[in-house]
Amino acid sequence: MPAHALMAGAAPDSPAARVIAPSQSAEWPGLGQVITPGGRFNGVAISRRHVLTATHVAGGHGALPTLVRFIPFGHEADERQAARIATLPGYAMPANDLAVIELATPLPRNVPVARLMRGTLNAGDVIDLVGAGASGHGDTGLQHDASPREFRWGRNVADLVGEHVPGVPTAGHFLFYDFDGPQGNGVLGGPTLGNPLETLVAGGDSGGPIYVRPRGASERLLVGISVAVISPVSGERPRFTFGSLGVGTDLTAPAVRAWLTSVTDGALQEASPQPRGPDSATTMVAVLGLALVLVALALAGWRRHAQRGGRWPG
Repeated sequence: MPAHALMAGAAPDSPAARVIAPSQSAEWPGLGQVITPGGRFNGVAISRRHVLTATHVAGGHGALPTLVRFIPFGHEADERQAARIATLPGYAMPANDLAVIELATPLPRNVPVARLMRGTLNAGDVIDLVGAGASGHGDTGLQHDASPREFRWGRNVADLVGEHVPGVPTAGHFLFYDFDGPQGNGVLGGPTLGNPLETLVAGGDSGGPIYVRPRGASERLLVGISVAVISPVSGERPRFTFGSLGVGTDLTAPAVRAWLTSVTDGALQEASPQPRGPDSATTMVAVLGLALVLVALALAGWRRHAQRGGRWPG
């Protein structure tokens, strides 16, 4: 199921506690909403003329790009219309789910633009997720409808990063994470980041940016795009509760980085992270094999659901 909105933990945490004030927009560079005939989704500006989102959000409008608009968060008066839309080759949901929107006119210089992190995202890295849409609690599921232009945020850990996932016929550039409950019960292993921080994308968040905030740095750097949520139970539709799996497109993969550089005519901006602490990825080695099997079963179950007439709703 495509990603929609950010979930809160169990009470006393709440969706309201996750809301980002417009005055904080500079802390989330490039963040904005992508408006299409299918609804409101998310995107992130990576240059004055280019916005990243998911292919399943904007890719179907390539023949009529002027129907697509970008509204930067905190700078709503600077709304821009699309001129062209390019999609990453090899798209087969959820693989390679990435699109670049070229704007008809550049964004003004007062609108922050996201920079891509140099280097690669690793399993064990802490990621910041953000999006606008419906929300709820991790122990009960979706409860609150989306509010236009209201963004929420939270954190998770990249549990799996790679090109090949067992059970997925198409190679992609995947980022997987699980929504750990307060006790850390996610199927991909690892401890929870805590009830007030751990999150999952849920209803209207597709195309939203995934950042890292290197230790000691003030700037968040872009590493991914949110694309989907799947249930850990084979054949079950996502319930957006603790234990669900989030899927993103890894922007730091060399092939994706090269494509972005080409399609933006070299306008892509990059920045090096600060030196990292001890490699937390080593804690993932013992559970990696089991995690791959669980992801394969979950995706295989969704494919059976799709063959019976299911779809990835927007």
